[in-house]
Amino acid sequence: MYFRSLFARKTTESIIIGVTVLLMCHFSVADLPSVISKCHLDGNLEKCAEQIINRIRPNVASGDFGNGVKVPSLEPLLLNKLVINTPELNVTLRNLVVSGPSSYQVKSVKIDPAKLSFNIKTYTPLYSFTALYNIRLKLGLIDIQGEGDMKGDLMGLNIHLRVQMAKQGNIVKLQKVQNRVKIDKGRFNFNNLFNGDKVLSQVGNDLINNESPTLLKIVTPALEKQIREVHEHILSKLFKSVTYDELFL
Repeated sequence: MYFRSLFARKTTESIIIGVTVLLMCHFSVADLPSVISKCHLDGNLEKCAEQIINRIRPNVASGDFGNGVKVPSLEPLLLNKLVINTPELNVTLRNLVVSGPSSYQVKSVKIDPAKLSFNIKTYTPLYSFTALYNIRLKLGLIDIQGEGDMKGDLMGLNIHLRVQMAKQGNIVKLQKVQNRVKIDKGRFNFNNLFNGDKVLSQVGNDLINNESPTLLKIVTPALEKQIREVHEHILSKLFKSVTYDELFL
């Protein structure tokens, strides 16, 4: 559960940048960074946008797009604290260090200019992270507890993002963001479970990893909500007072 919320934020940053670039490619924006070429409203629009989003991976990693355009660096991504509470899991993660967000791959881009709708599917092979943790996890009759340091990997992060813009008079604003998230596999190692008992700690880690598909599935709704809210916040600010005529080529 904590696994997914952690990577929600991380992948959210990557996808937000990708969506922003996609929108800039589709629209006419002054002083674009040189790494971002403009796309035309023709049959190559979606292919052009996909190529740009893939091409800017180094810029996503460094946070520097040139021409004075900078965003938070994503390699690594640093998070101070993450707390998740569900009936099955209570966990607090601190001092998170996450690597991998800039390795995303664009699977598909679909744009409907008339409806101002954007559908983007991405895949990231691997996210790795380290953190300090405090956990209590109930797996059947077993109650796993502990605190210390931990590390983990998420393999195969898939996000389908749907962004809907709308005109209010001549102003174009964000109307709605929807998303679906799926993680193929997780692998985790918690040091010091059960107060450092080596035998019980190994058993606890084995149980967690054996049940990781179930755990990842349980946290999907919360993860999707978190990603959606971040997208809505950032895109709303980006398109706060932009006119239709200013945007389109």
